[in-house]
Amino acid sequence: MYTDSIVEEQTLLVVLDTGSFSAAAVELGVSQSSVSRRIAALEDRLGGRRLLSRTTRRVEATEYGLEFAAGVRRALSLLHDAQQQVISELHSSVAAHH
Repeated sequence: MYTDSIVEEQTLLVVLDTGSFSAAAVELGVSQSSVSRRIAALEDRLGGRRLLSRTTRRVEATEYGLEFAAGVRRALSLLHDAQQQVISELHSSVAAHH
């Protein structure tokens, strides 16, 4: 479930960054229906909250979607920072042994 969650949340960010489901699908290398399913699953997991406002020409974040996306970006940034810290410590440890 956790892995699915990350994929769904990253999909949301790509949709917001590209502005469309079709462009997100191209960037992610999946079908447009996969992008749609991921967003629907994410919205369902969040109690049916609408994260995106969709028209035939545009996709925009709802107010809740903007807040959620900002939180996801912060969380992914913290994850990235944690990974970089471990990598840095590993390189320091290896260098100290040589």
